[in-house]
Amino acid sequence: MGRSLTPRLQNIRTIYDGRAPTYDHETGPDGFHPRQARDYVTWASPFPGCKILDLACGTGEISLACARLAGLTSTVIGVDISPASLEVARQKAKKEELANVKFVEGDIADLLSEWAEREGIREGMFDVITCASAFVLVEDQQGAVKSWAKLLKKGGRLIFDVPTGDSQIKALALERIAEKLGVVKMYTREKIDSEEKVRSLLTGAGLDDSDFFVSGNYEDGGVVSVEGAGDTFDDLVKEKKWFRGWYTELDQPGRMVRARALFCEEIEKMAKGEKQMRSW
Repeated sequence: MGRSLTPRLQNIRTIYDGRAPTYDHETGPDGFHPRQARDYVTWASPFPGCKILDLACGTGEISLACARLAGLTSTVIGVDISPASLEVARQKAKKEELANVKFVEGDIADLLSEWAEREGIREGMFDVITCASAFVLVEDQQGAVKSWAKLLKKGGRLIFDVPTGDSQIKALALERIAEKLGVVKMYTREKIDSEEKVRSLLTGAGLDDSDFFVSGNYEDGGVVSVEGAGDTFDDLVKEKKWFRGWYTELDQPGRMVRARALFCEEIEKMAKGEKQMRSW
């Protein structure tokens, strides 16, 4: 497992441990994560004998699909911080009798360490490294990309995504209100929210940015309106998907009310910003 977990990483673990039993079925077969996972497997293009490292692998959808397609001569390693998610992934691999994939508990930002080497994660080893819908969870994003680049073979590919523009508005609003309320937040979206910043990360790590592209928006949460922002917040609280880990911090006298008001304010600010951009 490597270094001890920070409160932020503990929070992330708690959230995804809680979601693990239902994660594969939260949105149905055409929801955000299933659609994105299918695209990631296509982009990874697994082939016989390849070595793939799937970071923040969760319940293993990308890892398992790559292992199936690449065959027994390949090696696929999935790394995640959530032991509950990894157990789901291991059970699926066992059911399919996939001997070319293994799942490891660890911090994806701490892979140039002895614990990772003991698990078979070594510099210059991998043809492809994937990190789907989790890069915003990494605190030192520049350091992480540089370390991942060292794990790639020459000519190897790193595939990760970041939300930009009008994608994942609800998560962005929650990130901002968590900071205002002094709650330990998970996301660091605003550190890297543009094409230029992504390219800078890649080139700063010595990687080729020529294959950079903008994908479709996978978000399946519908339109968030200023008028309906309060109802949207209430739905998020009921769902608790994004609140596991810090729900108890909000569930105090007056604090949930304050969080709701701040959420509405943030949605209104975003809407005004969009109108200003359209008027330019």
